[in-house]
Amino acid sequence: MTGTNTLTLGGLLLALIILTCNLHPWWTGGRNAAQLKHFGQGFGAAACAAACPGGILGWAHSRSGTVGNGVGERAGQGLTGTSQAQGLTTGQLVGLGTTGAAAVVIAFTLVVLVYKAAGKKERRRIVGGAYVGSTLCLTAGVAGRPGLAARRPQRRWRWGARRGAGDGNFVIRLAAASDRLATGSVVLARRIGNGACAWCARARRDDLTGVHAILGNILRAGLLILGAYTLARVVRAVPALMWVLTAGWTVAAWRTGRPAKAPADAPVDEPAQLPGGTAVRALLLELMGEASGVHLRTVLARLQREGHWEGRTVTDMRLQLERLGIPSDRNVKVAGVPTWGVRRRDLEAPSPAAAEATSAETSTAA
Repeated sequence: MTGTNTLTLGGLLLALIILTCNLHPWWTGGRNAAQLKHFGQGFGAAACAAACPGGILGWAHSRSGTVGNGVGERAGQGLTGTSQAQGLTTGQLVGLGTTGAAAVVIAFTLVVLVYKAAGKKERRRIVGGAYVGSTLCLTAGVAGRPGLAARRPQRRWRWGARRGAGDGNFVIRLAAASDRLATGSVVLARRIGNGACAWCARARRDDLTGVHAILGNILRAGLLILGAYTLARVVRAVPALMWVLTAGWTVAAWRTGRPAKAPADAPVDEPAQLPGGTAVRALLLELMGEASGVHLRTVLARLQREGHWEGRTVTDMRLQLERLGIPSDRNVKVAGVPTWGVRRRDLEAPSPAAAEATSAETSTAA
């Protein structure tokens, strides 16, 4: 962690002060959600930026903590007489995919458009929400585990480090549950639609011709439309009924989206393994050329062009490199772009396994 992206207690204190100033009027003013709309929009934009591993949004997020460090430290020391310059352990959301990146750009663009159309007071709330969101997403308490930098090393939140639910990672379990609900909703909607179409189609009379043959289809379609209209009127008259319908749909979608169990004798999809450490180091040095580092996405693209590691991600490669004792970093800059990669100096240094082997040989010779 460098001085450019350090978050101190002072910076966190300023974010909490801004958060309190926005939550207090909402709490005492009837708790109307509209009062937090612009603040929440800024917070959401900051959360989108927090998921970016690089680029303008990632760069701005990683340095947002320093914006308020000085102000928060002076405020805390001036009011309490104690120093607020102690560093905090930072966390980082990493592993944003291509589809997620497109969604992040669209969401951020919408917030920018809202900011341009907002008034002066609303703009201040959007900016405040963006600072609070970015600062909280920097803390390990939101992006990982809490703790002071002096006590624990920096921890990063690894998105998608393991596949499937049940591995103790709340984000992965939440993503698996969301995927199950989405899949179940799609399947359930298709079943209902196909069933309604089949029910209407069965009313056709083969012994008749012309319009008389499809009168039954028209009647059944009309009954379906009438039923949907009646249900909409009832829900509008009794809004609380929507909770029951939503709960029923959620339960049905959850049951429908249950993943199929693989046969007991089905082969287990083991994660792809990289070659030995020596071969990997040679490949990385070859791709670096005269540069000081190489991005992991470049290495992954090379392997996939050669028919290896199909369907794998940069996160999978990062974990494999860790197993081989090759360190990687999220701020490796190549051609002016910082993202996950490997530096030449880390490759030229002996790996932990080689160091342990050398130490063992030395002790044996002694």
